[in-house]
Amino acid sequence: MEIAIPIIAAVAGIVAGAGGIFAYNKKNEKGGKDKAEDLVRKAKREASDIVLSAKKEAAKVTEKNQAEENDRRREWKKTENRLAERDTALDAKLDQLEKKTEKLSREEKELDELKNEVREIRAKQHEKLEKIAGLSKADAREKLMKMTENDIKQDLVG
Repeated sequence: MEIAIPIIAAVAGIVAGAGGIFAYNKKNEKGGKDKAEDLVRKAKREASDIVLSAKKEAAKVTEKNQAEENDRRREWKKTENRLAERDTALDAKLDQLEKKTEKLSREEKELDELKNEVREIRAKQHEKLEKIAGLSKADAREKLMKMTENDIKQDLVG
């Protein structure tokens, strides 16, 4: 029996050692699994943070681009308004020029009519002077020119 006790103690030690090793391995296995799960959770959290950060950056870029587009649209609208105003102003000036041209044409026509009337009157006066005074054509013309000069001077003075 004396041999049985050390054998039993050895067997018990081996069993206890094996149990301890088994428990240690089980603990390490569970710890490794927990570590792996922690790493996966950490990686998922980091990925989620990266995605969230990317979404925020995309939103900022989109907002910035939208603001720039709105600014460009406002500038285009201002430019369109200025061009419309210029177009309106040019149309008004063109209308004024057309009216002035029409007025000048009318006045030119009236002036031509007056010139013709003056020529006719002068011719009639010339004929009358020749008849009345018995003057030659050259004398009548000279006398008529002097009368016309006097009339013009009086018109300019008065």
